[in-house]
Amino acid sequence: MRAIVALFPIRQPYEADAIALLQQFQKEAPVAAQGAQADRLLKAAGSSGHLAYSGKVPVGVIVLRAGFAAEKGGDFANISALYVARWCRDSGVGTKLLHAAEAEGRAFGWQWLRVSARDPALTAPAVQFFQHRGFAIDGEDLHRPISDRPTRG
Repeated sequence: MRAIVALFPIRQPYEADAIALLQQFQKEAPVAAQGAQADRLLKAAGSSGHLAYSGKVPVGVIVLRAGFAAEKGGDFANISALYVARWCRDSGVGTKLLHAAEAEGRAFGWQWLRVSARDPALTAPAVQFFQHRGFAIDGEDLHRPISDRPTRG
């Protein structure tokens, strides 16, 4: 099923829907991944993200947090959470959210996107999702350059 999706930056009035989706993600995630409160993910310094809707129904969310790593060549965004409602998976929603994160990253001058491979919520299908979209495993992380500027490492 292909969902017709509209993307919005996470801010009022969409923040409550983003929190609800993140809480659903936490219910489905392994127990070890349930430590962070959904609202804290969104309100952490340097956090941003996007929310996907199918009609008026929120179906996906991506939360980013800015970071810096000199050894990797500079600014990056850590993907703190990427969640798509079960009934809407395999419909392109996750990929659209990832594209929105890349566009935001380029606008902010980020060099790459990162996902922690140590995150207990990162299941084998999630790793495959990221690898199919150009992310490479680098030590304890999955990363993908989003800038034309060369990175180190």
